[in-house]
Amino acid sequence: MKLKAQTIGKGLAFGLFLGIGIVWAEQVNLKNQFTQINGTVEWRRGETDTWKLVSDNQTLERGDQVRTGDPGEAVLNLEDGTVIQLSSGTEFTVSAMAKDPATEQIESVVALLKGRVRAQVHPLKPGSTFEIETPAMVASVRGTTLNVGINADGSINAGSEEGNVQLIREGENNFIAKLESGEEALIEYDPNTGTIKITCLKGILEITGPDGSEHTLNPGDTVTFEGGAATFIPADLPPAPGDLGSLPEQTDNTSGDTPASSTLSSPPSGAGPEG
Repeated sequence: MKLKAQTIGKGLAFGLFLGIGIVWAEQVNLKNQFTQINGTVEWRRGETDTWKLVSDNQTLERGDQVRTGDPGEAVLNLEDGTVIQLSSGTEFTVSAMAKDPATEQIESVVALLKGRVRAQVHPLKPGSTFEIETPAMVASVRGTTLNVGINADGSINAGSEEGNVQLIREGENNFIAKLESGEEALIEYDPNTGTIKITCLKGILEITGPDGSEHTLNPGDTVTFEGGAATFIPADLPPAPGDLGSLPEQTDNTSGDTPASSTLSSPPSGAGPEG
């Protein structure tokens, strides 16, 4: 199943990432830099190499994997000015991270396997891309600050702190959801049936479904896409029998852990491991 035509999915944990990447005559790896490493942060080249501690100035290539422990936080600075904050318990694969030396177009795509990231995306040059892939959709931006997190139950929180974000899914039960500053959505995906359920958590969401239908969701409203058809459920109505389930319960954060649906904090501090 293809999520988005320009995404790459080599060696990923999800069978969903089967897109075709941008093809350039020549590519050079980006000059990335890990900073503010705190706790355990590891990487490995492909799936066959062993995990190693990340160090400053670490360069990532297509197929590399990164994971943070508990505790474990880091900031990844990309060559195009994008800053990615990694929270504890996060793991992602680099689907694409390269630059065309002729045009200086940059393609950066990370596949989030678990945990949460906050990305401050520097305004991109025409033809460049930055995307965060998940099992249910792709978050695509040109210059904004967004949060994407995979919760323990497999649901996904996606929100825009500022700027515009598009959540895109192609193929079965495809949709496009547009998020503006301060808006947040919860996406639930059933891999057995392909059913997609989108709930508005903050703001007003504009969503186009697989049948071409357009939906405006206020906080608490839900739309479900199944078999190419859409079912809209207003906030004041209970979910239909057999639905994907209700929103995760929001509780007070008395333990000090960051809730899965909350915005990531400011960049972590602390020196990274030596060497």
